[in-house]
This record gives sequence, structure tokens and C-alpha cells, in this order.
Amino acid sequence: MKPKWPIGIFIASAVVLVSAFLPWGSMQASFKIALHDTPLAGLPERAFGNLDPFKGIVVTMTGWNGSLELGGLTLPNWLVVVAALAISAFCALRAASVWEVHPIVNILLASYGIFHCVALALVLLSNSGRVNVGLIATLLAFITMAIVLARAYRASQTSPNPEPTAEP
Repeated sequence: MKPKWPIGIFIASAVVLVSAFLPWGSMQASFKIALHDTPLAGLPERAFGNLDPFKGIVVTMTGWNGSLELGGLTLPNWLVVVAALAISAFCALRAASVWEVHPIVNILLASYGIFHCVALALVLLSNSGRVNVGLIATLLAFITMAIVLARAYRASQTSPNPEPTAEP
């Protein structure tokens, strides 16, 4: 019997990899010169007005240069790409009958990708940022992977296992 290669998983993982190079989100950056604890406090504003030389700078985040910080834990965005590639590798190893990871591991990795994308979108939107095409494509790819993996897992749980027969 020919192995059934998980082409849908491979395509979704490729979408995650390509999306890592696209903009995921952007925020307005603001840097101000803080002299309030020095003898020069208030002098620049009185002499020159509001010193904000970086007004109008937009910081753009991708799958490679950004991170999600939750309670002191920094999760780089590239972990999402690693999760997608790990899912593809595990599925390829299973299709080639080399090694089989428990299906829950792949579902957990896809769930992490969804969680990371949703949490990052919430952080961006709550800080007046914008969500861009790379994050949306990554989220949709992980949702697709999670659905495909969950269906495959459910099908493997409901399929009847042949009873071993006693040999005469």
C-alpha cells in the first residue's frame, strides 16, 4: 500500500513559512527624551517645544523579528514557524512509516500556533496597533492544520481495530 502523504498539512506549513516574511503587525512608535529627573527638567520643552524626533515611525513586526511577551515569558514569533515545520516533519515521518508521534502532539502544536496568533493580535489591537496579512495567513493556516489533524485523530479513534485471530 502506498503511503498517504499529508499534502494539506504541507501546504499549510508552507503558508506559515512564507507568511513569516510578510508583515504580521505594526504599531506607532514614540520615543521621548526624558530629562525629568535631571537639572535640565523641562528645559528642552521650554526652549524647543515638544522634542519627539521619532514621531511618525511605524514599527513593523514579522514572523522573524517580533515576539509575544506574556507574564515575563517571551515567545519569539519564529516558534510558530518551528511548530508548523515540526507538524510537517512528524506527518512526513508517519507517512513514510519511519516513526509515529502521538497525534495529540501535532494537535497541541497547531493549538499553540493558533494561541500565539490570537494573543499577538489582541496585544497589537489593544495597543492601537494593526494586524497585517502575515498574521492573518498564519492564523488561517494553523486553523486549517488543527481541523485536518483533529479529523484524522477522530477517524483513527472511531475506526474499528481488527481483532487478532488465534492461529491454529
